[in-house]
Amino acid sequence: MGSNLLIEDRKKKTFLKFKKMYLAGKRNFSLIDLSEIDLSKEDLSGINLTGADLSGAYLDRINLSKANLRYSNLFGADLTASDFRGANLEDTNLCWTNLALALYDEETKFPFGFSPQIHQMIFQPYPR
Repeated sequence: MGSNLLIEDRKKKTFLKFKKMYLAGKRNFSLIDLSEIDLSKEDLSGINLTGADLSGAYLDRINLSKANLRYSNLFGADLTASDFRGANLEDTNLCWTNLALALYDEETKFPFGFSPQIHQMIFQPYPR
């Protein structure tokens, strides 16, 4: 039980550090571990999460428009009703991810063979 508390403390510290740096204007978080973190309803538009671990994270209703998520791990993440318009999801692990009602547009880049329709995503052009 003690080791679980250490893991939770580490995750909480990582999240607080991430949040502080993001609010200060940092947008490059390549290879960060945000697994199992709750970022629901956050606005992370334009963020660079290349190679980030977001497995099991709660990301429902999050704004990831124009974000770079290439090579990221979103295994088992909840991305319900999130905004991916203009985002780069190439080579991203989307296995067991919930993408129902998530938005995408003509500029959204998906992994090879990925079908947004099968995952119940909604096409909606980004406002210009």
